[in-house]
Amino acid sequence: MESKTGVFFVTIACITIIFLVIGVWGCGPRKNKEVEEGKQLFIKHGCVTCHGLDGAGQPGKVPNLNDSTFKELYPTDDKMIEKIKQGDGAWEDSEMMNVKKKENLPIMPVFEKKCSNEEIVRIVKFIRTLLK
Repeated sequence: MESKTGVFFVTIACITIIFLVIGVWGCGPRKNKEVEEGKQLFIKHGCVTCHGLDGAGQPGKVPNLNDSTFKELYPTDDKMIEKIKQGDGAWEDSEMMNVKKKENLPIMPVFEKKCSNEEIVRIVKFIRTLLK
């Protein structure tokens, strides 16, 4: 009787492991596809021009997308999505915009009308892979 119970539990454990492996395996490719699409959108929409493909930016001019300061500024995807949508146009302080223009510093464009929300989400997924 004990051997039947043991076989039953081993069988259930094996079936559970198989379903877990299949479940995890099925989730992976979609995420990688979204990240790759995000990378292509990052290039297509010109983000790469200022931030570079590695996200390092331009010291003193363009934020580094893969350092701890950036991670602290944008701890959630929602905050990063909002920044991409609004760009520097989200600032209410027009004086700050004037200073950036005067100092010839790049101004982050507004992408709300240039990209769909789904595209911006994919860009964020790509940027998150750059964070160290």
